[in-house]
Amino acid sequence: MNLKPLNEQEKRVVRLREVKKLTCREIGARLGVTASRAAQIHAAARTKLKDFEKHGEDALSLLPGRVRRLVVDHKINSRARVRAAIESGRLSWNEGFGGIIWDGVMLPQVSRKTWAVLYEWAGRPPLP
Repeated sequence: MNLKPLNEQEKRVVRLREVKKLTCREIGARLGVTASRAAQIHAAARTKLKDFEKHGEDALSLLPGRVRRLVVDHKINSRARVRAAIESGRLSWNEGFGGIIWDGVMLPQVSRKTWAVLYEWAGRPPLP
């Protein structure tokens, strides 16, 4: 089982649930969370794994929700499309205004952190 796209907590929950066959209540007790929270973590991890299996590095589940919504809303929902938009100048960061510019229009409520995640997901070097 390739657990690459998961964070450490998700990896641990998947291993405990699927390898050790523990219940969500037992997992919750080990992690200090409720059984329902353990079940939520497991469900989210399974969704990420399925998406990663199907789409690899283009899996949108690898992105935080705000970034995922941005790429879906603007129909640039692959790494190659985001990279092409950045390279063509259609998608950029305006330091003066502190926002992402898409086709000449500043997107509302988008932080530099969102830009940094999007930029790196597109295969660009990390921002300073």
